[in-house]
Amino acid sequence: MNWSYSMSRVFFQCPRKWYYRKIYADSGSSDPLRKEAFFLSELSNLRAWRGKLVDQVISRFIIPRLNKHERFEKQEVLDYAKNLVHNQLEFGKTKSYRKDVSSEFRSRPVYCAFFELEYGSVLSEDDIQKCVGEINTSLVNLMTSELIKRIYEDGLHMIAQRTLKLRFLDISVNCTPDLIAFFKSAPPTVVDWKVETPQYKDHWLQLGLYGLVLSRVEPHRDFPPESHPMLKNPGNIELLEFQLLHSHAHEYKITPEDVIDVENYIYSSTTQISRFVNGGSVVDPHHLPSAKNAESCVSCNFRKLCWRGD
Repeated sequence: MNWSYSMSRVFFQCPRKWYYRKIYADSGSSDPLRKEAFFLSELSNLRAWRGKLVDQVISRFIIPRLNKHERFEKQEVLDYAKNLVHNQLEFGKTKSYRKDVSSEFRSRPVYCAFFELEYGSVLSEDDIQKCVGEINTSLVNLMTSELIKRIYEDGLHMIAQRTLKLRFLDISVNCTPDLIAFFKSAPPTVVDWKVETPQYKDHWLQLGLYGLVLSRVEPHRDFPPESHPMLKNPGNIELLEFQLLHSHAHEYKITPEDVIDVENYIYSSTTQISRFVNGGSVVDPHHLPSAKNAESCVSCNFRKLCWRGD
């Protein structure tokens, strides 16, 4: 079974939503409902789009410049973000995400799909400008942070959005940290960017998983050789949750007890999920239980399929 922390959270919110996204959605299916589920799985509301765009600016502009040891001005980053915002809004407003299902098409910088437009709402100018303001605030907070200063002074190599895969029992664990930072004179650091309103929401389990997996995978070719001994012990890896909107960094260290908690979470969640896998056969998602919280249904990407016939 393929497992990720994010999909486990979806499952506990709503098993049916998890099934639509993980099993039922299929871009290559001849079944129009399964293909429609794929398109719906691509949707993001404005708030989620805001976070994704910040991630893109960091991984596509800031990190490559840092790895080249190039200095850049704040306005350069904001101009890059402004251009990305403009292009993605133009793309999203025309629902162009339905034109192609290829991974190459979906990996283009302009690609986006808006939940609001799919479900008959509008993208108000006030809401867009609020998101743009928060995007800019998040990027400025990052550029003026101690983390960026530290990378300039001591950074060895930065890796953004790298998927790590680990075999745990009979489970394939996948995770994609926002940033893995290697330093000349400090332990490797895993960074998780957050662009959200709650300032002190705790994400230790997600970060603990990242640290554990990083300590157990075979080092990738671009992991600096001098980091390999440190990576063998998850307790050596620094874990950093960066709340970009508030310029607040929360540091974690994974303990042996945390390792047990993370492993137990992986095992217990996969045990529950496996009850609905059905040996690989695809079933009608309506056979699965739905969310207990009605508010989850209102904002669900798959609402039009889930409520079909009701």
